[in-house]
Amino acid sequence: MPARHQPGGGLLICGGSGLHLKGIEIQGFKSFGDKAHIEFSPGITAIVGPNGSGKSNVADAVRWVLGEQSARALRGAKMEDIIFSGTKERKPLSFCEVVLTFDNADGGLPLEYTEVAVSRRLYRSGESEYAINRSPCRMRDILSLFYDTGVGRDGYSIIGQGKIEEILSQKGEERRAAFEEAAGVMKYKVNKQEAQRKLANVENSMVRVADIMAELEGNLEPLFQQSQAAREFLELQSRLRELDITLFADQYERNTGRVRKLEEEIQSLERLGAEAKDRETALREEEELHREKLALMDGLLETAQEKRFQLAQAASAAQREQELAAQRHATLEETLNRLEGEAERDRLLLEEVEQALGALSGTKEADTQGLQTQLDALILQREEIRNRLSDLEARLDREKQAHLDALAKEGEKKSILARQAAILEQAGVRLAQINQALDQQDAERNQLMEEQSGVRREREAAGAELERLRSAREALVSREAALRERLQTADTAIAQEAEKARAADHRATIQRDLKRNYEGYSQTVRLLMQDVKEKGQPVSRGVYGPVGDLIKTEAQYEKAIGQALSAAAQNIVVEDEATGKALIAHLRRMDYGRATFLPLAALRPRTFGGEISRYLSMDGAIGPAMDLVRFDPAIVRAVEYLLGRTLIVRDMDAGIAIARAAGNSFRCVTLLGDILNPGGTMTGGSNRDRGFLSRDRLIAEAEQQRDECLHRVESYRAKRQELAAEQHKAAQELEALSAGLQDGRVLEAQILEKTDAIAYQLERVDQETARLATERQRIAVMMEEAAPKEEQDHRDVEALAQEVLELTRQVAALRQEAEGVEGEIVTRQVNLSALLGERSAAEKERGRLTRERDRLVSAIAAGRESLKVAKQELALLEERTADRQRAKDSANTQMSENDAALEQLSRERQRLDILIREALAHREEIAGAAAENRDRRYRMGNQRERLLAETEALETRMWNDYQITFAMAQESRLEIKTSAAVAEAGSIRNRMAEMGTVNPGAIEEYNRVRERYDFLTEQNADLLKAKEDLQRLIDDLMGEMQERFIGQFQIINQNFQRTFQALFKGGEARLELSDENNAMECNIEIIAQPPGKRLQNISLLSGGERALTAIAILFAMLDLKATPFCILDEIETALDDENLRLFADYLGNYAQKTQFIAITHRRPTMEAASALYGVTMEEKGVSKLVSVRFEDVG
Repeated sequence: MPARHQPGGGLLICGGSGLHLKGIEIQGFKSFGDKAHIEFSPGITAIVGPNGSGKSNVADAVRWVLGEQSARALRGAKMEDIIFSGTKERKPLSFCEVVLTFDNADGGLPLEYTEVAVSRRLYRSGESEYAINRSPCRMRDILSLFYDTGVGRDGYSIIGQGKIEEILSQKGEERRAAFEEAAGVMKYKVNKQEAQRKLANVENSMVRVADIMAELEGNLEPLFQQSQAAREFLELQSRLRELDITLFADQYERNTGRVRKLEEEIQSLERLGAEAKDRETALREEEELHREKLALMDGLLETAQEKRFQLAQAASAAQREQELAAQRHATLEETLNRLEGEAERDRLLLEEVEQALGALSGTKEADTQGLQTQLDALILQREEIRNRLSDLEARLDREKQAHLDALAKEGEKKSILARQAAILEQAGVRLAQINQALDQQDAERNQLMEEQSGVRREREAAGAELERLRSAREALVSREAALRERLQTADTAIAQEAEKARAADHRATIQRDLKRNYEGYSQTVRLLMQDVKEKGQPVSRGVYGPVGDLIKTEAQYEKAIGQALSAAAQNIVVEDEATGKALIAHLRRMDYGRATFLPLAALRPRTFGGEISRYLSMDGAIGPAMDLVRFDPAIVRAVEYLLGRTLIVRDMDAGIAIARAAGNSFRCVTLLGDILNPGGTMTGGSNRDRGFLSRDRLIAEAEQQRDECLHRVESYRAKRQELAAEQHKAAQELEALSAGLQDGRVLEAQILEKTDAIAYQLERVDQETARLATERQRIAVMMEEAAPKEEQDHRDVEALAQEVLELTRQVAALRQEAEGVEGEIVTRQVNLSALLGERSAAEKERGRLTRERDRLVSAIAAGRESLKVAKQELALLEERTADRQRAKDSANTQMSENDAALEQLSRERQRLDILIREALAHREEIAGAAAENRDRRYRMGNQRERLLAETEALETRMWNDYQITFAMAQESRLEIKTSAAVAEAGSIRNRMAEMGTVNPGAIEEYNRVRERYDFLTEQNADLLKAKEDLQRLIDDLMGEMQERFIGQFQIINQNFQRTFQALFKGGEARLELSDENNAMECNIEIIAQPPGKRLQNISLLSGGERALTAIAILFAMLDLKATPFCILDEIETALDDENLRLFADYLGNYAQKTQFIAITHRRPTMEAASALYGVTMEEKGVSKLVSVRFEDVG
């Protein structure tokens, strides 16, 4: 990890007397606007200067050249910030460059040069250049040049306060970096990381190869079968050609002979047709005359029937009105009976209301007057009690005043006794001196007791605070451990989700590649579609693509639709016949093979009609295939042609039942891909789906899974940042609590010392006070002489107090009696209110009954009026019923007369109808003969046209298929009977039909895929071996790193114990691995015991002790393996003067064998230097190197 810079931090560079840093050249880097050159020699070189002068930029320049990529580590926001940005007087520079020159005379670096210059240049465009001895190189070349030398951005050749903090950090990974560099395992670690990166690449390649091989495995067996079928197909095709040519010649001769015979028969039938037409015309005229008469009869019949209908309606209406009148009569009679009953009930209810009104008169009056009399008596009793209570309260006030006067007199007498005691006390000089000494002792004791109480409170508070800090620290330790565990869990989740996202993206990429390359299609289709899509040849428009790419469906129907399409999935949909013709010509020209095309303009699809609805309701029917697929509406004719009469069913049982019900008139396909064909044939068994229909779905699912995984990764990362911030905060709080706990322990020890001192002083005061106790008792005896008089006065005061108490009890009893009377009054008032309420309710009931009486009187009168109206309506209804009966009888008479006329007209119509049928039958007989004549002529004409068309089609087919004419066929015909030729050709065609669509290019395609599969198999074996080799290399590197690190760590630990004692002038310290079995990943603990303190973790030391401990560790690393140089950037800032001089002396001892470059502002460090450089900023914003004489320093 790159060392972090802190404000005011310093940098130290160390090197041996062999390989060391000779100089540094800086141009345009940060504040160095002018080119600056610093020469270094063995020993200690100090770089000094005021704050803000840019002296730390020298250290940043060295770090930058050695490969630092973090702008923050160089104290900038972005890398361009390190280029000199100009001042008010100067323009910004366009680049910066730093060159480090090393003395390599002893061959410390693996280069055949005695002097090595390493440089880096950065332009504002972001372009960066590295060079070794002015020869361009890569950053990794520079990093590898300094492996295991201690030099580098992560090594311990550049040590600032950030590096000190890394060593003192609670984070194991930060502390470990410097130890690994010192132990010399960095090279192994880099090699391990490189091997892990290669291993990841190998695993990714293996996944991709496995995916491709799995895809190819699915194609190999079908391609093999297709290639075998293609060979058989080509042999059958050749034999079929010979038979077709022979049958064509025979059929052509038969057809031409039959055409001539048919033409003669057609001419004879045309003559007979003309004669039959004349006879038919005469019969048609006779028939028309009879039809006119029949039309007249129909008009008369219609009039008579209409009149009969009207009469029947009138009679029916009269009947309905009679029935309604009867119903109304019955209803009115029921109404009369109901009204009479209601009138009787209302009369009885009226009598009851009159009786209730009489009963309510004169109640509740006597009860109300009695309660009022009792209430008045209680009110008089309450007034009497109140008067007695007032007298007792006045007497009680007088007795209380007398008691207060007695208490005042008693106090005055006590004052007199006090004055007498004072006079007695002044009688003797000795007694006065004793009392004065006793007062002084009491004052001192009180002061000591107050101090003791204060110290006790401080001790209790300190103890409570210590306990609180201990509890808080334990809680924080648990919390920090829990946060660390949650961070590890978050890291694991992020890695898992990232791996899932990568796998999903990989699957989507494979499916896109398969779709883009038309994998799974025949070579013919693949080559043709690549020409059309990529080259626009032979046409750029009018080609929609293979059917398998154009039709989509849900996952549950993919197998059924795929098997329904079968080989047709490789058919290519085109706009019209011209496009298909151009593509066929292209196939023939490029020798790609054969393919089937579906020209939309020429297709005549067949679809389900209304009959399908009855089969959809049957058990197991899912739906027409057309309804279960998605496609561009532009290709609907092609989809209807392929799937228009295909029904998807649940299983074979359901398909068989539906096919039987439909008479095997359409195709049924099960969800497993088994097919029941029209006509009754069945196709099924195991199959391998090429996945044409599922590719888009798999791509979408993989992309969705990838996006979901990436979203979860971002969510986990955000949560991890929160957890990391929380853990950092917890670590800071833990450090603060640890410091507070140490301060509390010191305070507790100080309080204990103060407590012991106060206890000693109290013991001395108690001894002095005991000596004066006897003298003070005498004064108490003299004061007792006035006690009897005081006791008598006290008894008088007590008697007055008893009198006051008795009066108080009497007042309380009288008040209680008054409260009882008051309660009784309230009760009587409540009862009186209740009686008054009941009387008010009786008045309301009386009003209600009066209103009910009035309502009943009105109801009785209204009922009488309703009875009168109902009787009048009943009489009127009886009169109307008689009128309707007379109208009904008249309508029945007229209807009988009309029926007789209607019967006569019907008989006349029947006679005319018989005449028309006879004429029609004769005419139809003639027309039938003529029609039969025409049909024969038509059939013969059709036969002639069919024979001509068949002959032409034969000629066309033979020319299209074999480029041969009848004359040429005569020469090539076989010596075979026609029946035998037909049978053999039929057998061949049946066999070819059973084979289905055959891909002639499958032979070449199978050879190509087989070769690719074998190649990938070899590649997979090589990748597997590479994976095993890399894993073995990683294990070997880990073992060697573990062994080397433990050995070097023990040496560093021994060196650290020695350097610690030297820097601290005593004490004890050691380094510990938390788990030696996992030395490369476990924590490194630093235990230190400065002189006079107990052994403890470094986190409990003071800031200066911690810094000096870290410096001791750095010197221990240098003892193990010195770096070419070592830059110290104000690492001694936290040291006090005494420790600073120890550090300077120790640094001087190392200068005999190591080159140091110290950036400092402390005098002892400057005094230890053999050379001194100063950095100033004479021009604001521009750093400049100046010479400083030793006598001028300080």
